[in-house]
Amino acid sequence: MTQVNEDRIICDNIVTNIAKLARLRLTEEESISYMQDFSSLLELFHQLNDIPLCPNKSLDVNLMAAEECREDTPEENTTLSALPSATNHFNPESSFFDVPQFIGHDE
Repeated sequence: MTQVNEDRIICDNIVTNIAKLARLRLTEEESISYMQDFSSLLELFHQLNDIPLCPNKSLDVNLMAAEECREDTPEENTTLSALPSATNHFNPESSFFDVPQFIGHDE
């Protein structure tokens, strides 16, 4: 089976499973549209395999072992009353953070 055929089967299964989980009744046109969208995504992932790696960059990544990381210790007396002094956006009356809208609702 070719990669394209495998991708079509995967996309068909994805659309079917997501629709089932979301309890959606998709029309044939919607199902085809979603399968095409998933196929496009898979094609983009396949294109990533064709991108040459930069020969000047090392692929070795130095990661710290878990034992080398610091221990997290909870701070005593951490309460909501300390938040107003820590940030301007905490609203003690609602116990929520009030932040300005930075994305328009039309977008």
